[in-house]
Amino acid sequence: MALQLVNQVHTTLGQHRADDSLRRTGWLSGKSFQHPTAGGLRIGKRLPERGPNDPGDRATEWDRDGQYLHYLTQWMHALYRVSQEFKSQPLEAREYLRYATELAKVVHAKFTTHSTVGAGAGAGVAAADEAPPRMVWKLNCYLTRVLVPSQGAPDPLDALVTYLELRTQCECLTASWNAAAATEQHEQDQAQAPAQAHEPAAEGERQAEELKDAVEQSLDASGALDLQTLGGKVCLDAEIREAEEMVANSPLETTDALGIGGLLCCTFRLARLISRHHVQEKRLLARLIPACKTSLASYARSCELSQPAASRLAFRELGLSIGLQAIGCIDPASLSSGTKYALEQLSPYRNMSDRIIEFWLSQENRQQSSWNEHADINEVMLATALVPAGYLGEWDRVVL
Repeated sequence: MALQLVNQVHTTLGQHRADDSLRRTGWLSGKSFQHPTAGGLRIGKRLPERGPNDPGDRATEWDRDGQYLHYLTQWMHALYRVSQEFKSQPLEAREYLRYATELAKVVHAKFTTHSTVGAGAGAGVAAADEAPPRMVWKLNCYLTRVLVPSQGAPDPLDALVTYLELRTQCECLTASWNAAAATEQHEQDQAQAPAQAHEPAAEGERQAEELKDAVEQSLDASGALDLQTLGGKVCLDAEIREAEEMVANSPLETTDALGIGGLLCCTFRLARLISRHHVQEKRLLARLIPACKTSLASYARSCELSQPAASRLAFRELGLSIGLQAIGCIDPASLSSGTKYALEQLSPYRNMSDRIIEFWLSQENRQQSSWNEHADINEVMLATALVPAGYLGEWDRVVL
């Protein structure tokens, strides 16, 4: 079912709208079905995107089609998780990782700008007097025109952590594939040893090189990126460096429930990368944990969870619930004293997760218009809050 959903998303949102004003058809990228994400993915809103000569209207912009950075990074993470689940099927794992990596490359290139808000630079175009890089919120369906130029507060961090996950998965799959190829070659050498004992040792090296070439050719023939691009340090290095710069220049704190949930999830995901894959981002982690504490303290003071269902947005609160569950899996054993203390200060807020889930499991609360108006995303978020490992992956403790 999950793979059917991936295919449905790609074939629907990776192609032109049925009511396209210029009657365009096919893939947004102009490429084949083997590269469904190479042109990005539409959000699929009810109304078509705003035309180049149409005035901006904040009231209707959110009902119009286009591409949103936040949803695209979420889909990269979803494809990353699909790739992880194909542990025993490396070719399939690489294919879904390729989709995610191709999406990451085109999205970063198009959504990143060096112009200031309102400077008029187009998507992916630098202004004459370059400002530090930032990411715009929304582009048109073809990634050629900025529709909302402001930067979403969590977008650079979310992009950075997602790129790091993708690069790490590239490295893991490449290492796994190379190890399997080496084992197969060794077994072949052992089987042929009695009959070929007279052959020089160089012959075995030649056969190993032929096997490697065959592997690379088979991947290229299926439309996958080559080993150098999809595996190893080359994968997304430039995008990661630029995202790191944006995160360094961006505030991390937020008062929005969904934003805090994303901050908590990113903190957990980064901690896991540091712990299990030795990603060199401990300084960023040391910034993230105090930012989580500040954000949660501010949210708790707002008393939003004491409001009636009619005044609340379930999907935003459930995002917070997911993040609170994630942050509880970090073991602070080897953190510096200051960061460890900040992490321990998050414990009193963790009971909010159960409160949120219990509230929205109530059938009475789910009969309110505030639930029904966003029923699709509310149901997905409630299911994720109940089984967060499906979204976040390995759910045992992360020891730092």
